[in-house]
Amino acid sequence: MDLAAKLDSLIPAMMEEHDIAGVSVARIEDGGVAWSQGFGVKCAESGEAVDTSTVFEAASLSKPVFAQAFLGLVDAGRITLDTRLSDVVDEPFAPDDPRAAEITVRHALSHSGGFPNWRGEEPLRTGFQPGSGFQYSGEGYVYLSRVAEAMTGRPVHEWLRDAVLTPPGMEVSRFVWEDRFEDTATPGHGWEREVVETWKGDTPNVAWSLHSTPTEFAKVAIAMMDPPTGSTRVITDGTRRESLRPQVVAEGGISWGLGWGLATHEDRETAWHWGETNSFTCFVVVEPGERRGLVVMTNSFFGVRVSQAAVRVAVGYEHPAFSSSLVTVW
Repeated sequence: MDLAAKLDSLIPAMMEEHDIAGVSVARIEDGGVAWSQGFGVKCAESGEAVDTSTVFEAASLSKPVFAQAFLGLVDAGRITLDTRLSDVVDEPFAPDDPRAAEITVRHALSHSGGFPNWRGEEPLRTGFQPGSGFQYSGEGYVYLSRVAEAMTGRPVHEWLRDAVLTPPGMEVSRFVWEDRFEDTATPGHGWEREVVETWKGDTPNVAWSLHSTPTEFAKVAIAMMDPPTGSTRVITDGTRRESLRPQVVAEGGISWGLGWGLATHEDRETAWHWGETNSFTCFVVVEPGERRGLVVMTNSFFGVRVSQAAVRVAVGYEHPAFSSSLVTVW
């Protein structure tokens, strides 16, 4: 049984076991989308079927997309990986913390700047000297988005559209809600399997606000593979390789590059990322040297179970991400 047939059998079984409404998957082989399929329904109440054009909240899969665009600014010579963000943005991002002024592009992209994921009600502060450790942080990406706006003079979602979404043909994907999504977007399903309305904001957050489909997101993953792939490149091959080089150790078996989690299993190297909200879960895994990968998007809080099982079948082993403290497997 080939991989597509295995996934076609496995995914519905996992959805039934964990009461997951809808899933969409794209499989990458030889640097191209070899198979894609929608499963289940957009909404548990309406019963409308998921297909490959269904738009999901990509959650933190937003981060590697933004990272690729920002690395294009590095390639263009407009900024370096070791430029301090405070040298570009006039207004301090964390005014009560002098250490925050030392955060560089490299630190923010690799989650080594020291910020928490989100600041909460307390003033934003670093937890360690930038560059000396790992702390997954959406705040660092928001800081980078302010740098991007300062450099380009444009709203970040418009710049991202032109810099990283349109060139490879991601005509559906956007970092803000658009009215055209009304017919194609799926709501999420929460802890009690209740329907949760999709986010329809017009203010982007580059750490989580991407709306996309697996077949479109696969174009981002394909761009990170070893050439030739026939894909449209947003960054040079040298910068691509640097983005996939470990910049900081996250925890046992996992390090972080510039926008991507990295893991090695028996000499097989993967780049990966996950995304989760209170009603959507997503996962992407790429084997750059083999030019293959898998993108899974679900409209369920419990969808990580589908991603875990599908990735296990796709790569042939239990991926370290699912046993890490980063990905919660409910």
